[in-house]
Amino acid sequence: MNHHSPHHSPHHSPHHSRGGFSLIEVVFAMSFLTIIILGVVTLQSSNMAMMNRQNNEIQAHFYANQGLKIVEAIGTSACAVPPCYLDTSSDTYTLNNVNPIELVGKDDLFTRTISIEAGLDASHKVTAIIEWTDSTGEHEVTAKRIIF
Repeated sequence: MNHHSPHHSPHHSPHHSRGGFSLIEVVFAMSFLTIIILGVVTLQSSNMAMMNRQNNEIQAHFYANQGLKIVEAIGTSACAVPPCYLDTSSDTYTLNNVNPIELVGKDDLFTRTISIEAGLDASHKVTAIIEWTDSTGEHEVTAKRIIF
């Protein structure tokens, strides 16, 4: 009786499988994973940029309203010959008749220009323009108010 038949000997079988992955399968799997990971990273980066822009826009609206409230608080009587601009030195705010002076935020991202023009009768038109540039481009927020 022959104990070494080709069907029972793993060393001589022409259809012997080693049970691993082929190079093509490994390359395909790695490519697929790389595409998924890059997609997630790109999406996360895009979301961070959008959140940063939204935070900057909220801050810009705050600065615009703050400028209007400051002009209301100090009054427009110091603006003898409009247009006037809100100026700051140390901790005080004043009005001047020279070119617009930019009030720069703590982080130097925002440029704030608050101007006052003569309106009808005894009114004054106050305009706050807040500008900034971030990773998504140049932006501007404008707020206006009539003060009597």
